[in-house]
Amino acid sequence: MAWYFRTWHGNVVRYLVQLAMGAVWLSELAKWAYRLVACGYRLTTRRVLHYYGLFQPIRRELELRTLATIQVEQSFFDRLLGVGRVVVHARDDSLPVVFDAVRRPTAVAVEIDRRSEMARAACKSNVGGST
Repeated sequence: MAWYFRTWHGNVVRYLVQLAMGAVWLSELAKWAYRLVACGYRLTTRRVLHYYGLFQPIRRELELRTLATIQVEQSFFDRLLGVGRVVVHARDDSLPVVFDAVRRPTAVAVEIDRRSEMARAACKSNVGGST
């Protein structure tokens, strides 16, 4: 009987490892699908919008003229894949808006910064012109 359980035990370990690997892949697939469906961002001429959530979506907005810093965070593998995180901080010390899994994050950060400068210039010209 011990000989029978020895071969059975080896197969059980193999099947448990395969089951664990399948569970990891399914969880990553579920996370990717959730981000694809329930998360997004939009850059307008006045605001940066970030929305996330499937059943009760949460929407965060930051005025472009109130942005303080824009950071790009990338690991080694992120740089190889051309993705990263863009972290946008406002001047009012509120929580930063974080965009995960952004393709070409440096270009996105530069575009946000460019539009932020344009929004600040437009705000200054409107304030200066009305007085």
